Amino acid sequence: MSNKALKKNNKQITSRKGFTLAEILLALTIIGVISCLTIPALIESIQTSQQQTQWVKMFAVLDAATLRVRNDSAGDFTGYFANSDDMANRFLSYMVPAQRCLSGSVYGQGNCWINSAPAYLNGTTNTMPATGSGALLNNGATVVFNLIASACNDTTASTDPRCGFIILDINGSQGPNVI
Repeated sequence: MSNKALKKNNKQITSRKGFTLAEILLALTIIGVISCLTIPALIESIQTSQQQTQWVKMFAVLDAATLRVRNDSAGDFTGYFANSDDMANRFLSYMVPAQRCLSGSVYGQGNCWINSAPAYLNGTTNTMPATGSGALLNNGATVVFNLIASACNDTTASTDPRCGFIILDINGSQGPNVI
């Protein structure tokens, strides 16, 4: 064999095609590290987007019910609601409740509300008002109606007089129940 032919044969034998096991393991390790850093942020972003979408939907449902109840009351809520149950019944007639929650129901009692009260961002616990009445809606949200003053003249939490308040938990019993 000539020298040229021998070099050509050696070159064919020593040339490789493909990757070594070490190179593949290194690439997989890098991909794993990058995944560990990015997937939690991606999941959080998706959950935040879903919560924002659910909030917009629930606000639209509550807004439509409020407009219809306001129309039923000729635009004036003063004296229109007898108690929290009456307030809930009037609103829920324009919503789709899956389960009604009686007045006096609180967190951790019965099967209506979640088993523990939600917490504020500062860590203190919020308690469900014992006079509230509400429902679990068909989409998993919880809504509570609490009539404070039928005359709509309560100014304890605001300078504007109010009849009561509505609590809306868009994700119901799913966490994180933080206000």
